[in-house]
Amino acid sequence: EYMGIEGSVVTPFRMMKMGEMDAVDRMNMIEYIVTKRQKNFDYIKLIHEGNSYWLNTILITQKDILNFYGSAKQKRSEALMILGLSIAPLLRLPNGSGYVRAVAQLLEEFEYHFATQTTQGMMRIRARTDVTNPSSILEDTPVRPAIVRKDKTIVYEYLQTPNLPCSLDYIEVVSALCDLLALVYRKFVDSSSSSAILHEGILRIDERIKQHVISVISTDLSRIANTIAHAEATQVDAMFGSFLASTNRGLGVKDMLSMLTG
Repeated sequence: EYMGIEGSVVTPFRMMKMGEMDAVDRMNMIEYIVTKRQKNFDYIKLIHEGNSYWLNTILITQKDILNFYGSAKQKRSEALMILGLSIAPLLRLPNGSGYVRAVAQLLEEFEYHFATQTTQGMMRIRARTDVTNPSSILEDTPVRPAIVRKDKTIVYEYLQTPNLPCSLDYIEVVSALCDLLALVYRKFVDSSSSSAILHEGILRIDERIKQHVISVISTDLSRIANTIAHAEATQVDAMFGSFLASTNRGLGVKDMLSMLTG
């Protein structure tokens, strides 16, 4: 099920203000988000297998996907690979405050690493000067990740940036990342997530994953589908135009209508 990759995750809760939610409401909302995202990731994986129709309209093959990215395929693969490599170790952390804060911090670092110089400069303004163990932070402290700067040098707490000399398989990278992100979301289904502080933190995490992964991939798939549809429409127009030209030369109007209507 597609469940609207670009849609809001708070649809059933739109009429409720965050301050009006109790622990049960917040937990129900987290469960809804987790279910929706798991279906989103399954759908993205399905499309990248190359045998399914995007939004039940256009068949997208793996060749279509790889041709779309062209020379940019390796750079995109490396970014998603780095995110996957960095997320995997966090899955060993126990559920709760420390885990949510670690994921939030990783996404802050990922965003900084791949941001423009202007955005990086703005993020450095509010950089911290110390590395803090998430498990040591009081649970009633808001989840506010920030880049760490030591002696004018940015230090990553969770983001891993290894050299990736080999050529990466973009399809495999996307599939593996979807599996990992599904596991990330499952760990949010925990009694601690019903607290207002962690609930807000998880919503911010979800927005960032949607921004940097889900929306980017789904937008690209829509563009691929549009390109395919345009090419097919052009081909049909050319064939129909050729048919009309040939019939015009040898048939009258009644004969043409007879052929088209049987």
